[in-house]
Amino acid sequence: MTKLTDIDVMVHHATRNGDGSLKAILVSTDGDRDNAVWLPAAVVELNSGDEFGKANITLPERMAIDKELI
Repeated sequence: MTKLTDIDVMVHHATRNGDGSLKAILVSTDGDRDNAVWLPAAVVELNSGDEFGKANITLPERMAIDKELI
């Protein structure tokens, strides 16, 4: 079973598939775009906030660690 974690992030950019669904999001935990990392939207759930700006996301804990978000 995959352990999930919730984190607060700043969403800097998003890409979309041809059908309009989210493909990937560019996020950081400190609000600095230079420290942002891309996350595949297929494994990230946007819990609250806007597509751009402050948001809370759920993602696999291992991915959050690998991407240095926690």
